[in-house]
Amino acid sequence: MIPKELISQIRKIEIKSKKLVDSLFAGNFRSAFKGRGLEFEGIRQYIRGDDYRNIDWKVTARMNRPFIKIYREERELVVMLVIDVSASSAFGSLGQNKRELAAEFCATIALSAVSSGDSVGLLMFSDKIENFIPPKKGKTHALRLLREILFFTPRSRRTNFYEALTFLNRAIKHRCITFMVSDFEGINQRDEKMLSVTNLRHDTISIVLNDDMDLISEDIGLIDIYDLETGETLTLDTSDKKILVGLKKENLKRRDRLKQIFRKCNIDFMHLSTGHSIQKPIMEFFRRRETAKK
Repeated sequence: MIPKELISQIRKIEIKSKKLVDSLFAGNFRSAFKGRGLEFEGIRQYIRGDDYRNIDWKVTARMNRPFIKIYREERELVVMLVIDVSASSAFGSLGQNKRELAAEFCATIALSAVSSGDSVGLLMFSDKIENFIPPKKGKTHALRLLREILFFTPRSRRTNFYEALTFLNRAIKHRCITFMVSDFEGINQRDEKMLSVTNLRHDTISIVLNDDMDLISEDIGLIDIYDLETGETLTLDTSDKKILVGLKKENLKRRDRLKQIFRKCNIDFMHLSTGHSIQKPIMEFFRRRETAKK
């Protein structure tokens, strides 16, 4: 039985997301991803004017005359929502935690996808695969995904990006649009390599979840910083200017490192913050995507 409070929350997010879908996308959701889903169809003999980059060199060498690979654009997109549900996703300081922020974003993407006749699936992970729902069409399915994101209780507190991406690549055989939603805390070099591999197979977009309290920029006295994933606690005196400067530098260093990782992997990314509207960052992101494809 789903609590009435959760049903109310789902309904509020659905209404809010529907308004955003209608105002931002208006049927143009697919235009930001047009042409990225190409499926191999076969080979044929080279004809003058064909793109030489599509030449199949192995077949050409075997047949002693040029052949090219034929691709067709997939008529339907497959969208995968890959969400970090480790303990840090429960953090939030402005009346909304990162999991709820993820749910709001994912509802917008899912409703946009199904309104365009596309399929959407869900992969929730911690340091293990917590939940996997294969891609499917329809509004009822999209709302089921939203319910799972909000209602699901993960078994583990920690995060493992490598395992999640490995599972995704095995489970989804054809190219898809992958939105990886996380605060990306603790991402390491091994994760980075798998992220790069995943982007070669799927059109991967990183959605970075932030909270204003991730960056403590003013004197609020003694505070306990609690690591939700490890359970470790550290007490800091924010009246000490050196500590505030150190915290700011550490946060900027983390942001710069994430930016470098995504650019190195050739991955588009977007920052969202709890307690703040997601409309502007989503709108700017999709405009950049559409402009880049022209």
